[in-house]
Amino acid sequence: MLIHQTRTNETNCSDSKFNQIQQSCTGPTTIKPFGVDPVFKRGTTLYNPSLDDVNGTIVVKYYNCSQLQDPTYEISFENQSTNQAPYCAELYNQQELPYSFHYFPMEAKTDGFPVWFDINLGEDNAMGWLEYLQQGLYLDVNTKKMTAEIVTYNAPLRIFGYFKVDFVFSEGGSINLRVIELQVAMLVDFVFSEGGSMYIKHVLQTVRVELYNSAEDSLRLALEIILNIMIASMFLLMIADIVWTHKEKGNALKWFTKGWNIVTFLSNSLLLSCMIIWWVFVYQYAEKFDMNLRYDVFASLIPDANYLALTNNGEGLSQGWLAINNLHSLVDMLNWYYFLNGINILLLILRVLKHMDFQPRLGRANGIMKLKLKMKM
Repeated sequence: MLIHQTRTNETNCSDSKFNQIQQSCTGPTTIKPFGVDPVFKRGTTLYNPSLDDVNGTIVVKYYNCSQLQDPTYEISFENQSTNQAPYCAELYNQQELPYSFHYFPMEAKTDGFPVWFDINLGEDNAMGWLEYLQQGLYLDVNTKKMTAEIVTYNAPLRIFGYFKVDFVFSEGGSINLRVIELQVAMLVDFVFSEGGSMYIKHVLQTVRVELYNSAEDSLRLALEIILNIMIASMFLLMIADIVWTHKEKGNALKWFTKGWNIVTFLSNSLLLSCMIIWWVFVYQYAEKFDMNLRYDVFASLIPDANYLALTNNGEGLSQGWLAINNLHSLVDMLNWYYFLNGINILLLILRVLKHMDFQPRLGRANGIMKLKLKMKM
């Protein structure tokens, strides 16, 4: 599971008429480190007195400023000089306590602070990591948005599941909760308004990336090829009809003067578009998609302190997020395919109704529709 947070800085409300009441306001997003490692913070249940020494030789083993390229020391804070060596401002706050959460760049994601829950964490260890987030103050008044994303896999059905929850903290104090679950994917929106009401919206769908692995899949592939040939033929015949109109009447646009021709053009164009999107989905998304069972993200899953210390400069975290993001992109492409197909179904129904005019009884539906249109006009 990947948790990601974006944060804001506090800024001075000097332009407010009532700045004498409250001078701090929500500012721009920030990537400054925050929180406190609860292992070194007295009063927390995770506090370890054996790691607390006067000389500070133990804490620097976990938060070593000498490993940074250009650490910053001697920061002026409230007319005092803080962050004396070896407590650099990048890893320690003004009280010489180590920050617990640090910025890590992630492709296609807003700059923020990720936390990865390893699949090898047992129930007890996972609860310990959750306690680390709570006591380390992962969520506070400067939290702007937090997302939680989980990927699952159902081997018998060969279906990937993608679950995402968005928590948006508004300036007014309300919380907008958006849930997206894609396995039997469900999208749920919870919006807590100032009046205390809550709105819920959900959508269900399945996501499968192994598309042609069985005899049934091979049969479907054959039918898809036949359908594609029919779609291409319909589109080419339509283009030929437009070209013939241009030769006969001197202007291809005259073909579009008939309403049914416009419906036919839109329908055939959407059919061709959906056909192209499907094969792009198959060969550029589903076939290339890959995900490992586990990604080596942290230096240790049972650390004494600095739980979020990354291994290999965060390479495992980047790879894990890339796999999740690729699955998300795959789902987005499939959603576009379904959306365009839904529109085209309506156009195909209109085309069927058009071709029912040849038979008196079947054409009654068209007659009734035409009559109602005339009465409204």
